[in-house]
Parts: sequence; C-alpha cells; structure tokens
Amino acid sequence: MRHYIVITLLIISINNSANALSTLHCDFDKILSTYSCNPISLNPPITQENEEIAVNGTHLSGLAHEDVTYVRFNSPLTFHFVPTKLFEIFPNIETIGMQNVNLSNLTSNAFTNCYRLKSLTIDRNMELSEIPEGFAENCGNLKNLYLPGNAIEEIDKNAFNGLDNLLYLVLTKNNIEQLQVETFKPLRNLQHLFIDHNKLKHFHSDLFYPLRKLQLLSLTHNDIEEVSAELFRNNPILDSLFFDYNEIIAIDGKFFNIFPGERETFEIRFCGNNCTNAIISNKVVQNSVSDDDFDVCIENWNITRLTSDNEIHAEISSTSTTDMTMTETINIHERDCRYFLNENRKYTCVLECVDLVLTAIGGAHYKSYSDLDVTRVYFSRSTLSKVPKIIFEKFPNLEFLSVASTQLMIINDQTFGECGRLKEIDASGNDIREIVETSLKNCTELVKIDVSGNPIEFIDGEIFNYDPQLKHIIFNRRF
Repeated sequence: MRHYIVITLLIISINNSANALSTLHCDFDKILSTYSCNPISLNPPITQENEEIAVNGTHLSGLAHEDVTYVRFNSPLTFHFVPTKLFEIFPNIETIGMQNVNLSNLTSNAFTNCYRLKSLTIDRNMELSEIPEGFAENCGNLKNLYLPGNAIEEIDKNAFNGLDNLLYLVLTKNNIEQLQVETFKPLRNLQHLFIDHNKLKHFHSDLFYPLRKLQLLSLTHNDIEEVSAELFRNNPILDSLFFDYNEIIAIDGKFFNIFPGERETFEIRFCGNNCTNAIISNKVVQNSVSDDDFDVCIENWNITRLTSDNEIHAEISSTSTTDMTMTETINIHERDCRYFLNENRKYTCVLECVDLVLTAIGGAHYKSYSDLDVTRVYFSRSTLSKVPKIIFEKFPNLEFLSVASTQLMIINDQTFGECGRLKEIDASGNDIREIVETSLKNCTELVKIDVSGNPIEFIDGEIFNYDPQLKHIIFNRRF
C-alpha cells in the first residue's frame, strides 16, 4: 500500500507539471532580412497568465532564437493570455501578431521585455473586451498598433502609457461607445488614427487635443451626431478627416473656417450622413463642394443652440397629457424622437431602441415645426414584429418609413397597419421570409418597397391588385 501511494503522487505531480508548460512548434524561415517563427501548433493552449512556454523546431543553418524578429499566431492556436515568456525566448522580436486565437485577457504586464517591438497586431479576438492600463508600457519603440475586429468596449485612460513613439493606431470594428479625455494623451507622435465601425456618439472637446502631429483621422461608420469647431483646434497638420456614414445632424459653422485654416491641402468627408452627403477638399478639385452644401447642417446646429433648455421643457410639458393617473403613466412605453432636417430639408424623426409596443412618442420639435411636418421616420437599434400604430396617428403626413435591420420576419396586413400617405418603405436587412397577399392593402399610395437582404421564400403576386401605385420592389439574390 505504501508503494501504491507514492506512485500515485508521482503521477499527479508529472501531470501538473505537463499542464504548466505549453510547447510551441515553429517552422523557421527567412525572407530577405526577416527571420520568422511560423507557429504550427501549440499544446496545450495557454490559459493562464505568465504561463511557461517551450519552443520546438529546427533552425536554419547558422541561426538561433536570438535571430527571430517576426512571429504571427493564427487560428487554430489558442491563447487566452499573451505568452509573455515568448520575449525571453525570442528577445529581438520586432513584429508579432495574434489573430483569431481566442485571446480574452490583456493584463497590465501583458507585454514585457518587448523593447525591440515595432509592430503589434491583435485582431479578431471576439472575447477581448478591454484594454487595461499600460498593457504595452514596456514597448517604447512600438510604431504600429493594430487592434481591429475584437470586441473592445472599454479602453483605460492610461492604456497607451509608454507609447510615445507610436505613429499608427487602428481601433476599427470594435464596440467602443466612449473614449475618456485622457486616452490619447501619451501619443504625442501619433500620425494616423482609425476608429471606424464603432459606436461612438459624442466626444469631449479635448479628446484629440494632445495629437499635434496627427495627419489622418478616420471616424466612419459610428453614431456621431454633431461636429464642434473646437474638436481639432490643436491639430495643425491634420489634413484628412473622414466622418462618412455617421448620424450627423448638425455641424458648427465655424468648423469650416477653423479646420482648413491655412492648410495647403485638406480633405473632409461627410458622405452618407443625415444632413449632408458632401466632401470638402482641395486635393481633388472635381469632387469638391462649397460650404453651401452644409447649410442644413449649420442651420440644425444654430437651431439646437438657440433653443434653450427652458423652452424645451415648456414645449414637452405643453404637449404632454395631464389627466393621466400614476398607474397609466407608468404603463406607457415611451420613446423620444430625435428630430432634424435632412439634406433635402425633409423633417425627420429617428426612434432608437424600440423593442416593445410603442404607445407614446416624445421629443422636442424645432421651432415652427410640428408632428404634421414629419415626413420621414427611421427605427434604429430596434426589434419589431410590426410598426406601432401610433406612428401613423402621430405623423399623418409620413411619406418614408425605415424598418431596416429590425428583425422583421414577415410582412402581412398587420405589419404596417394604416399606411396613410406612405410612399416608400425600407425593410432591408431583416429576416423576412414571406410577403402575403394583403400585406400592403392599406398602403394605397405606396410606390416603392425595399426588401433586399432578406431570405424571402414566397411573395404573393396579388399584392399588386391592392396597390396599383406600387412600381418598385427591390430584392437581391437571396430571394
């Protein structure tokens, strides 16, 4: 019995030791002056911080670990944590990538002994949601930092400490909703910044102030609503600024004097926004437009600034129902409209996050405008099984309705109810599989409906008998 116990303990000890050491199998190769480790397999995956790692593989003649300057990890390798010991094995790494390797944790000492590192890529790791304080603080020679396609929601205000030589930063395709005012403070030499395809809505006026060497800033495909003249007051050589495909409804008129300033060349892009679809540039003359193309944006800015908080509260109060009981008030599912004038001066309402039965619509109108002036309504970030009846009651002159990407599954006679004067419907990007015969029977003035991007299996041709004005149905190849 005594011998049996000793043997068992030895087996447990050996297994624990094996689990603590991950072995990386490398295929070593040299391309021009770059000597690389091309990882083939990792066993077992790295699941703990500071986990030990060993490297196997045959070096090219005359070369050793000290000569490796390039390592890029890809799926199916798995790193829940950064293999910090890698920089002890390969002390002269200049480029490292971790793409689609299930990285879920970056710690404050994720990268140590990375003094020679010049380029770092952390890409497509869908469990990585946070960038902590000083995660690459020891990488003082880092020039390029790529963090696209992760699930980053939060960036610590001191995340980029120690990276004062960084020139290129990519934060594209994450879930960033806000950035703290100190975030970019250490990046005094940054030249190119990409924050496309996130959820940014507002900026602190000092966010970009420390970036005096910034040349290009791309903020496309976010939820930005306004552009202030103060945002780029300390970026003297910024000459490429991209705001394409945001929710911009207002721009400070002073912006068009302050930003171009005395720059010899510049390009500002506002394509695909609510109040403008224009480019101002002296780089490509044929694509340039004048400040007049931004009249609606500037007017919106002036209107929203001239309307005082007291006037807003007074208007909401005057239009609210006063004879409701407390129980009735609690039961109301209410959303506020975000009103604005679009580029064609159409008075528009955007309703966000509607996922239940909408029974009341609030929000402050522009001066001299009312419900009767609203001709366009968009549902944003919403989940609908049908359009709430109140839409057509509140906005009797509605001509355009967007229910794109709202998870609609069917179009029937309940989907749009009383269409009133509706002429165009955008129902693209949903999960609609069927359009039944009487779907649009009440939409007697409907001319166009867009159902592209839906897996439609059936559409009843009899809908044209109910809608003689219907001339355009937009499908795509999924039909």
